Amino acid sequence: MSDKNKDLKATEAEDQETEQDEEEDDDELSFDDILTDKKFKSEFDRRVSKALKTFEETQKKKVKSALGEGEEEVQSDPAALLSKYVNSEIKYALIKNGVSAEKLDRAVRLIAPEEVLDKNEVSEEKLNSSVADLLKAFPELKGTAAGKESEKVIKIGADRNKGGKSEDDLIKSIFGNDKTK
Repeated sequence: MSDKNKDLKATEAEDQETEQDEEEDDDELSFDDILTDKKFKSEFDRRVSKALKTFEETQKKKVKSALGEGEEEVQSDPAALLSKYVNSEIKYALIKNGVSAEKLDRAVRLIAPEEVLDKNEVSEEKLNSSVADLLKAFPELKGTAAGKESEKVIKIGADRNKGGKSEDDLIKSIFGNDKTK
């Protein structure tokens, strides 16, 4: 009988523990509770909206940290966006006209964005004339041509072909296939 009393006391203790767990687990909602009870559904909706807000806030923080604080201000300013667009168009036109990559940033700064704008739109005619004027004034901005690069080659040392023999004759003499000996 003592075994039965022990078992009975153990089951009563387990029942008390489960009741305490249920009281502690009031924060947890089951799916059936959500479907059947309006109170639980509103609680679930509140929790989901709260979770979404925190998720959005963390994502915004990540984006801000990735962009930096200054970048956000530039993107929200229409004048800054227009300036970036105009500079990219100028850069593209300079590349098309053969400006070397090393000198590209300086060449972009030499053309005023106002010169190429027509009613807040980039005018191709004005852009091409500005680029042409710039390249006339500063021809050194253009990249080097293939012919000019060959002039820059400096020969160091003597020619390998000594004594008028060709490379084939030298190889044959090295390996002992020289028939002139």
